[in-house]
Amino acid sequence: MPLTPEHRELYEIIHRFLWKELRRLPKLVACEDFNDRIQWLKLFDQRHETITCTDKIRLRDYVNARLGTGYCPQIYQIAERFDDIAFESLPERYVIKTSHDWGRAIVVNSRMPLDKEAARQNLTAALQREFGRERGEWAYRFIKPRILVEEFIDCGTGRPPPDFKFICVDGSIKFVHFLSDRDNGLKEQVIDIDGHDMGTPFLSYIPYGSDFTVPPNWYEMKSCAEKLSKGWKLVRVDLYYAHGKVYVGEMTFFPGGGAYPGAGQRELGQLLDFDRSTVMPIISHSLDAETSARGLKD
Repeated sequence: MPLTPEHRELYEIIHRFLWKELRRLPKLVACEDFNDRIQWLKLFDQRHETITCTDKIRLRDYVNARLGTGYCPQIYQIAERFDDIAFESLPERYVIKTSHDWGRAIVVNSRMPLDKEAARQNLTAALQREFGRERGEWAYRFIKPRILVEEFIDCGTGRPPPDFKFICVDGSIKFVHFLSDRDNGLKEQVIDIDGHDMGTPFLSYIPYGSDFTVPPNWYEMKSCAEKLSKGWKLVRVDLYYAHGKVYVGEMTFFPGGGAYPGAGQRELGQLLDFDRSTVMPIISHSLDAETSARGLKD
């Protein structure tokens, strides 16, 4: 492997992380499954653009350049602190996120009203946390922590829309991880590029569903995922569909941290045939706090 002394810290972190989560170590020379390939990417595919596209605010510039405008949910406000949010100017439905982490979206609508004190504590803690270090997800460490309040994507039911997570290798869709009923008993399906259920569980800890139907804009969704993922060894492009429009949610370069349990990730990992003969110089070691505050965090 093309390891250097600068890789040592991250190399040790991902080994400790995978052992803690799965009681196994990554196989980086001959990657066997989905998880091994994600750990390889953490070490050997570091790009400044990864930081830009991981940032939920700055991602919009990349999407606009690749797809044109109108594919991202509208941002209502960006705030440095929870108390800076002007709630009186917000519509009845919206979503609150932070720019530098994942899994912290707060959905606000008539079915899920906002508990301001709980939200304040949650988001304040998130802003103060250095996200990503313990899992080796290095890019998150160099994103300026901010709060964004964005448009609630309504698919006509008042509930969050299903997630279409396109797993892509250099512009080629390998499979789609479909998540539905996020607010009422999460379920998953794994779908091939033609819209057929592959029947392979990816998240072994949630039920396998049967809700997937090919949406009217399926070909546009695939085109968006292909254009956004072109040039990346591997990326997950999260899309939504509502009222005839396709929306880009996120681009994720370390899906699940590369620590999926169960046999499904081994089978699906065989589809990820990205080129491991070329590597990028490591940058996470050299991006100190002063550099990122001056440049990448602007």
